Amino acid sequence: MGAHHFGGLRRTSVKRLLIVLTLLSLVPIWAFPYPALQDYPQHLFQARVVADPAAHPEYQVHLAPTYSVFYLVTSSLARHLPLDAAGRTAISVYLLLMALAAWRLARPWNWGALLLFPVGYNQFYFLGLLNYIYAFPILLLALLDLEASRVNWRLPLWLLALLFAHPFGLLVYLGVVILWALLTRERKYLIALAAGSLVFGLWYFSQQTTPYGRSGVHFLGLSYNLRFLATFFTNTGWEASTDWSTLMLWVVALAILARCAFKEGTQPGVRMAVAAVAGGLLMGLVGPWGLGGMNFALGQRLSIVAFLFLPVLASRVSVRGLWAFALVAVVISLVLLSDSKQYRISREIATISPLIAQMEPGQAVLPLMFDQGYSDESDYYFYQPHLHDVFYYHIAKGGVAGSLWSAGTLPVDFKPGQRPAAPEPYFPNQFDWRRHAHYRYYLVRGGDEQVDRYLDFAARLVGRSGPWRLYERRTGPAPGPVQR
Repeated sequence: MGAHHFGGLRRTSVKRLLIVLTLLSLVPIWAFPYPALQDYPQHLFQARVVADPAAHPEYQVHLAPTYSVFYLVTSSLARHLPLDAAGRTAISVYLLLMALAAWRLARPWNWGALLLFPVGYNQFYFLGLLNYIYAFPILLLALLDLEASRVNWRLPLWLLALLFAHPFGLLVYLGVVILWALLTRERKYLIALAAGSLVFGLWYFSQQTTPYGRSGVHFLGLSYNLRFLATFFTNTGWEASTDWSTLMLWVVALAILARCAFKEGTQPGVRMAVAAVAGGLLMGLVGPWGLGGMNFALGQRLSIVAFLFLPVLASRVSVRGLWAFALVAVVISLVLLSDSKQYRISREIATISPLIAQMEPGQAVLPLMFDQGYSDESDYYFYQPHLHDVFYYHIAKGGVAGSLWSAGTLPVDFKPGQRPAAPEPYFPNQFDWRRHAHYRYYLVRGGDEQVDRYLDFAARLVGRSGPWRLYERRTGPAPGPVQR
């Protein structure tokens, strides 16, 4: 009786839960002081420059068709909204598209589709790779469309949308299509493979320079790749900072799905989903860091298909009765645990705000990030949430960003001859008064008393807030290099 009653409500209940989970996923973006995405502040500052290049004479803008969705969306919205609201809206677009993909998966007994919400909080989300994460829901919708129908007029639109969102999204698409073509021998997958390869090939060979620097093949090793994949299930923590609650909830979810698959049965398409999950995990484990100039976590990026298709696989398992209630409880708990972590990180980011309020607008600022991590994590080997916090000054008050990264995938760079000398962001010990005395402000996070003594030679301490210290340069001769 209970199971029958639950089944009678299943469709409306899934839809209602989709709405609830969508709202919960938007809470960290709109209710917290700052989004807890590592690269977001730098991307938001670049969107500010894209929106009004004339107000930023030190910079030049080269907005390419690819790697540009976030900048186009945010700079367009910034014409009608404050920049902060425009940036939060642009992140919300990704989360809403993920919700749309979950809605697409929602069918009778498809409670597993709800797992797409905690999947949306993946490593790349926390890293703030905003243009790449836009490709995730597009990738999922494109593959589901191809699986469910014949080749149609939507295929070229999906391919172009993936290319413009991020070329790696199209590369993932091609990898899954190859697996499905081998598995089914269906003609439509061969057509999609040929069309997608043509689009990707035309883009790749049209590039005058490799977007990520070095060419060749580079590997970081199985151990690194395995840890990266594992952090998906640990709320991005590792070793002493592993989130055991999140890990256990994923174990429970997988156990529920395994039990229901054997006892209740599965729906058509399980083999296709299993192939996508297995292929993604394999690429994440043995894939290269760089290949042919694409030198930024290529294998790790391609592994996202495993996590995206985990909810697809789950949605093809019949989950009924109390098992459905248990799975829903796990999904909600996973989302709330991630929201809680994002809140704590957001509060830490907010400690920089009192110092920004003390700084004059339009100044040159150099961050010295001896500590880039989250206080609850002893090992932040791939996620440094405070790496770009200093950009909140430039977002609010402009000025010269000494830590602005230069890459072929970013639309904003200094004009020739305008880039100020600065230490490498990951090596603040390179700071030397003889080379870096042209900034007005120095925002220091972490470091020891020896760092403070060296800064005191030519700067005065203006204020402290949490782990941050703000120094303002004094006039006078520059001392020698720091000795550590």
